[in-house]
Formats: sequence, C-alpha cells, structure tokens
Amino acid sequence: MSNWLPQLSRVLEAHGFSDEVVSPGQAFEPHHIVVLSARQFGATRTRVLYDEGHRPAALFELVQHPDCLWINRLLVRPMLCPVAVLHDMLGCVLDYGQRLGVDTVSAVRGSAPDPGVGWEALGFTEPKPGHLVWRPQPPPDDLSATFDGTLKTIGTVGTLELPAGAGAPTQAETYDEPTEAAAWVARGKVLPGGRFVVRELLGRGAMGEVWAADDTRLGASVALKVMRPEHVSRPKYRQRFEQEVRVTAQLDHPGVVSVLDSGTLPDGRVWFVMDRVRGDTLVQVRRFRGSMTHDRDPVGYDQWVRDVVNTLLVVARAVASAHARAVVHRDIKPANIMLGRFGEVLLMDWGVARSLAEADAYFDESRHPIDLSNAESELTTRIGQRVGTPAYMAPEQARGEAQSVGPPSDVFALGGTLFEMLTGRLPARRGADVDAEMARDLLARRGVPPALAALAEACLRSAMAMRPTAEEVAESLRGYLDGTIRRAQAETLFLAVQAQLPEVQARLEQARETRQRARVLLAAAPRLGPIEPRLPGWRLEDEAEQLLEAALRQEASLERRLQSTLELWSGHTGARTALTDLYLERAKRADSFGSRAEVAAIETTLAGIDDPRAAAFLKAEGAVTLWTDPAGATVVAHLQEEVDRRLATVRSVPLGRTPIHAQTLERGSWILEVRAEGRSPVRYPVHIGRGEHWHGIPPGESDPFAIPLPKVGELGPEDCYVPAGWTTLGGDPSAMEGLPALRVWVDGMRVRRYPVTCAEWFHWVDAAAPAFPSEELGVGGTLVGDESAAAYRGVVYRRGDRFFVDNDPSGRWHGGRLPMAHFTHAAATAYAAWCAAESGIPWQLPTELMWEKAARGVDGRVFSWGSHFDCARSVMAMQEGPVFFKPVDEPTDDVGPYGVAHMCGQVRAFCCDRFVKAGAVGSGERAPTTDIASDEPVEWFNSRGGSYHSRPNLLRLANRYANRPQARYGSMGMRLFAPFGRPA
Repeated sequence: MSNWLPQLSRVLEAHGFSDEVVSPGQAFEPHHIVVLSARQFGATRTRVLYDEGHRPAALFELVQHPDCLWINRLLVRPMLCPVAVLHDMLGCVLDYGQRLGVDTVSAVRGSAPDPGVGWEALGFTEPKPGHLVWRPQPPPDDLSATFDGTLKTIGTVGTLELPAGAGAPTQAETYDEPTEAAAWVARGKVLPGGRFVVRELLGRGAMGEVWAADDTRLGASVALKVMRPEHVSRPKYRQRFEQEVRVTAQLDHPGVVSVLDSGTLPDGRVWFVMDRVRGDTLVQVRRFRGSMTHDRDPVGYDQWVRDVVNTLLVVARAVASAHARAVVHRDIKPANIMLGRFGEVLLMDWGVARSLAEADAYFDESRHPIDLSNAESELTTRIGQRVGTPAYMAPEQARGEAQSVGPPSDVFALGGTLFEMLTGRLPARRGADVDAEMARDLLARRGVPPALAALAEACLRSAMAMRPTAEEVAESLRGYLDGTIRRAQAETLFLAVQAQLPEVQARLEQARETRQRARVLLAAAPRLGPIEPRLPGWRLEDEAEQLLEAALRQEASLERRLQSTLELWSGHTGARTALTDLYLERAKRADSFGSRAEVAAIETTLAGIDDPRAAAFLKAEGAVTLWTDPAGATVVAHLQEEVDRRLATVRSVPLGRTPIHAQTLERGSWILEVRAEGRSPVRYPVHIGRGEHWHGIPPGESDPFAIPLPKVGELGPEDCYVPAGWTTLGGDPSAMEGLPALRVWVDGMRVRRYPVTCAEWFHWVDAAAPAFPSEELGVGGTLVGDESAAAYRGVVYRRGDRFFVDNDPSGRWHGGRLPMAHFTHAAATAYAAWCAAESGIPWQLPTELMWEKAARGVDGRVFSWGSHFDCARSVMAMQEGPVFFKPVDEPTDDVGPYGVAHMCGQVRAFCCDRFVKAGAVGSGERAPTTDIASDEPVEWFNSRGGSYHSRPNLLRLANRYANRPQARYGSMGMRLFAPFGRPA
C-alpha cells in the first residue's frame, strides 16, 4: 500500500510542492477549510502537502475499498494551496482508480463553502445535497493543460451515492431512505433495553444489515446485525436468521467473532450483536499487495506465501473447531476472511452455516447441478435453492446433494482459497469438478512451493473421502511453517541467491569502469563551445549511474532473499555467511564514500550478526609502520576528533621509538609527533581505516620509506614540513570540478606557512626590476602622488613602506603582511624562480596534488580545520566589517595538519600544472612535482584554495579551478613550495 498514488509526488513537484505520509486521522494545522469530510472505514493513507516554504498547505486522505476509492478527507489552507494543485492531485486519484479497475471514486462534501475546486469540471455530480459522485469524463479544453491529458483516457464508470456524512458501503448500490418499518434501526436509535445505540451503517447483504453500535454497558463499539425489514413476514428467512444466531453463538474459537447478545425488535426482526472487527478482507489484502509471482518478485512472493499460510492456518483451526461441534460453514472464501489491525484473523459470515445436529433452514432439494466451468465471476453468496458461493462450491454442493454437504465441503473451499491466493486465480473446472491437470500446471507455473501445491490439490479432490480433514489441513500448514519443509525451501532459495551474488560485483565493477571511461572522454572534450563534444561523456555518466542503480537494487533484493532464507531456517550457515559478506562489502563502501550516519547504520547491522569477521570489522583496529632517518626518534600518536566542530587532539598514545613495525592503532585520524635530538619536530599524519596497515611503502618498492627529519635550523622560521607518504585526495562529492577519491604518493616538501605577502613581492620588484610590462603581468606599481598617478593600478599599492588596499572603504594604510594579489601566472612563476636563485632553495609553484596534501593532510577533511563549516574559521566573504584580506599572521583556525595557514581563505593560489578535468594522475601512482607536459602550450592552469570574498561552497579544499595564464584576479595570490629530502 506504500505505493498509493505513485505519481503524486512528481505532480506536486511541478507546482513546487512536496508531500509526506502521516498517520490516518492525524490533526491538521488550524485556519483550514473542510473541502471533503467523511469517516475512515478501510485501509487508509494520509498525506500532508507542503508549499515551497515547507508550510503545511493541505491534508489529503484516501481509502481503498474493494469496489471504490473513497476520498475521506481534504482539508485546505486557501492562502497556501492553489486550486491548480487540487486539480492535479484529484487527477492522480482518477488515474489510480482506472488502473485499479474500481467501480467508482466517491466523496462527501465538507462543511465549509466550496473553495473553487471546480467539482463539475472534474466530473463530480451532486445528485443530492452533500453527495459527491464521480462520473469520469474527458475534461473541457481549458483543463487539458492542467491535467496533461490524464482525464482524456478514462471512460465512464458506474456511480455511487452516499448519504451526507455516512461511511462507505460494501458494494456499489443506491440506498433507500429509512422507511417507517426500519425506524427501529437508524442512526441514533436505542434498541429496546437501552444497552445498544445505533450509529452508522457498515454494510448490507441479502438477508441483513450490519450497523456500528455503541454498547453503553461496556463502553465498547460493537457490530449489530439485524434482519432486513422486508423479510419480517417471511418465515423461512426468519428461520435462517435464527439459525445463524444459534450456530455463531455455539462457536468458541479465537478465529470466530463472539456473539454478545441477541433479541427481537418490536417489529419482529431478529438481531444479534458481535464484537466489531476493523480490518481488511483477504481479498482486499491481495488487491493491495498487487499482482505478484515468483518470477517477477521472488522476495515479495515468498513473503506473501508465508502471510497466506499463517492466515489460513488460523482459519483451518477455526473450521476444525466448528466441525468438532458439528457445524459446517458452507461459504468459506477470501471475502469472508478478515485480517484485523493487530494481526487478528477471523472467519466471518456464518449466516449460511449449518448445524448437523438440527434441521437445516436452507435445506436444498434441487437435483439440478451447476456447471462451474465459468464460475470465476460468480463470487456472491447464494441463499436460495443452492447455498454458498458458486466459485468456491465443492462438487457435492454444486450438484445439489444437500445431504452430502459436510466438513469435506469446507475443506474443498479452504483448498480453493489457498489455490487462489497463491496463484491469483481460481482453479479451472470441468462441470462441478476441478480440472486437476490444469490446476497442477498453474501451481507449477506460479512457483507455488511443492508442499503447498500438494495440499491444495488434496483439498480440491472430487471424492470427499480423499480430502484431508480441516485439522489435517491446519497441521500441514503448521508443518510448512516449521519443519523440514521450511529447510528444504530455504536451501532452494539460497541456491538461487548464491547464483546471482557474483552478478552484483560484476555490475558494480562495470559501473566503475563506465564512469572512468566517461571521465576520460570529458577530460578530452573542450570545456567551452557547443555541447556536442561533451555529449558522449554525459551519456556514459548516465549509463554508469543506471548500472550502479541496478547493482544496488539487485543487492537489496538478494539481501531480502537471504533474510527470507534465514527466516525459513535460522541455522542455514551458507545464507548467514553470504549475508555477512554482503554487509561487509556494503560497510567497506560506506567507509570509503558514505556519511557518518550510513557507517553507523551498517555497524549496527553487523553488531547483530554472530560472525567473527563482523566482530573483527567492528573492532576497527589497524596498524602503523614508521621508519625515520635517523632512527631512534620517539613517537607519540595524537587522536584527532571534532571538538566544537574543529579537529583537535582528544587522546595521546606513546608508540615508542623508530623504527616502529605494525604497531596496533585504532581506527581514526592521528597525528604522529616525531622528535629526535638535534632535529626539528615533525608532524606525520596517518589515517587508519578498518584493519588497515599504514606502512609508508612507496609505489614499486618493498620497504617503508625512511622519513627524513630536518636538522634544527634547516627549515626557515615560516617553513612547514610535509613528509613523504600516501594520501587520499579528491573524493568530495560537493567539490567543484572535484577529483574522484585518489590514493597517491606525494614526496616530501617544504611549504611557506603563509601566502606571499606584498612586502615580499615588492622586495622582488625593487631588487630585480622585472623587465616585462607591469600593466600586462600585474607586477605592481608605486604611488608617487595621488592615486591617479600610479603607473599600475591593482589591488595593493605601495607608498613608501606602507600599503593601501583598493577595496578598503576606510582608506587605512597597512603594513607589508597583507597577501599580494592581482598578477598573472607568468609573474608568479618569475617570482618563484627569483626566490629560488636568491635562497638556493628550489622554490616553485606547487602542483595541485602537492597543494591539496599540504592543505588536507591524509584524512580527507573538507576544510583545513575539519569537515564542518563556520565563517569565523577563515578570512572569507562572511566576515565582520569590509570584505578584504587581512594580515597573514593574524590568529585563525584556517591551519592544516602540517601547520600551513590560510588554505581556505585570504587568496587563492596558482599551481604550476595544467588543468585536466579528470585529473592527470591515477590512484596508486606517484604525484608529479612539475607539470606533466610542461613543454606544450598551456591553455588553462590549475589554481586551488579559497579567498577573502569566497562563499562557503568555494572554500572546500577539494575544489578545483581553471585559470587562463594571462588572467589576473583580486583574489588570486601565490604560495612557495619546494621538494625536501631525497625522493622516495
């Protein structure tokens, strides 16, 4: 039932609306008007509609009944819910009703004025005040755009009239107003004796009416069954009704409704009161579950089989109890089996039941047999010469052999019900008998379990003596649910699942390969110009997404079937192992790409599995190996976890002296603090995954790389050391032009802690006097008088030893610690080369992977400080006062794991390598330190990092940007990187 109105959400989205399923009868916001209002009487779904501001705008409640759809409630807040939304929503109901094949769609007008919904245009008529009857018809032309043609395909169906405020009937018919003869039983009437107060009509049959009533003595809601007034003067009908009261009262079983009281009205009509049952018949439940077969939906069908067997087990025991009291039901069928809200199963309508101990009020002397070859449409109970429902009649009933009708006849009907529920069809007949060959063939084609197929065939035998008893039927059903039969079925189901498990992995791998091919195509396609060169890559991306979706759907289906196998036989070790394998694979994917909630969910699932592998996985321990040059350094591991949305040390663990070999370390992000005499302290981040050994072995090598420890004074006062090692880069699905998750080796390097400042930049300008024009390259100029006299007008200007920021409205002068910006890539490269020549250190612009490792470390963090954004952490657009950069040494949280500052703010940094959309390095490779094709002309260079006027989404460290070589930006600066130590 969860798929009611599946197209409703799509229709609402077109109006900017969304919907949410809530509990039936749930209250709604005040200040609404009641468009439609009735009473809940069946399986119900209630939805609240929300506008773009997520304000509740309407409440809509739909009830599905065997022969109609009932719009139970429609409450609207007119200021929030346009009429067009109601039009399209009701169009969904109409379309859904047509697909179900119901007789009609009905409603009762609410108490408030019509809000202009336009019932007539939708096909509603109002033959009487308060009645709304839907006679579907093609809409007028002016509604075709609103409904997108939905109504045009639907023809006219029958009508259903309801008294205003009444509940729904059980079949499509027009009720007459209460007559004087029926005045004793009407809404609000009190039966003689004063105990029972009549409420609403629940249904009407050939002999009687069923009303809801209140038991004033017990304070309970009950069902009142009373003869129809037109039968008062018919002795045979009175005799039959009295027989029903006596027979029902004799039965004492949980599967039969109890009789609470009975009596006779002053007008002569017999009545009796029973417990009121709320729920759905087996017919309704089957209809709600939809058409399912073992081939189309093995998991759903297996669940349905278990539900049917559980239901009929209760029914068979109730029938066996009745047979023990010499009572025969004579009208067992799905429509007379009720499933209550809380799991109750009841065999209803004992109105034509017969007590073998007394004369039968329905005694049938006809000897004219009924040909049931086409009886599938005859589903209504007969009470004339032939008693029962033709489609479910045993052969002896159909032949009119009234004296022979007994317990075997009920068993036949049980078999017919079992057959229909498991195959979706009644067994074919030849005359009065079941065509055994056709029945056996249909059972096999529908995939009915052999044990249940054999039971259905036994119940449907023509010879009464060859049928089992009701007690034997119950025992067979119980044995199916618990015993060797279930084990055999579990093994069969498991073997079918086992054959498909490799397909899931193959599809996941195919999806990964297809996505990689798409990246290659898109990387080669031009980023500008017509879309045609990019279309093949986009189509491959769509194909990869479809393959992934299919793989995950298949995986979910196999998971349910493995769970079904264990439900059938909890001791099936193969299914338990396969299910654990599936969960472990899913957990590994969640570790790599999932959210914290997804990881927690799969961990909870694994915690409930009794398997050593699951326990080992949850233990989440790994190991670390670390060599240093020189050896003998002390190592302390600091566990990093988020405190106040910022990564900080929460626990420290001494690891001893290097070399460290496979030292156990729990899962998480760690910073190893390495200290040795005469050496500068080194920060060496590691990220331990589940069971992961962080070994530090470079690509193509067999031994760990010994991390060089810088001598004291070897690094400058503003230099940070980034040791060589593996790191995971990319992998941020929200990053702009982001790379996929890559595990690459990055050699050791030193990085200047801050971006190049304006004082450092102008020192180069004064010392080197660059020979290229400043207007083109943005080298910078000096103010010699007023601002208009500047030779070059950029973002930062100099007058003496003071600097002026162009976009600072305060006009303040600043010192030289502002970051320099607004120059070209060529100027940045020239400055780095000059610094290298002056210092003897091979300073350069970084590659994008060098930059990203220095910014993110190895744990895949989103920002320098962690994975939660806060505007106070960095110099960015959301800052107090004027939006511009600040001195680089002002305190900030924008500091990465190696101590490098301002990677998420201040100025974005030029990189030395060209922009390749899919990335220039594959996972498992070594990251280059220069452009991989530096001898070719470069159209686009990489740049990385946030800036002083970036919004939050532009601060993510995995963002990638492409810049023209000659472009200049007020937010673009530079950083200096240099290799350190020998390459690994």
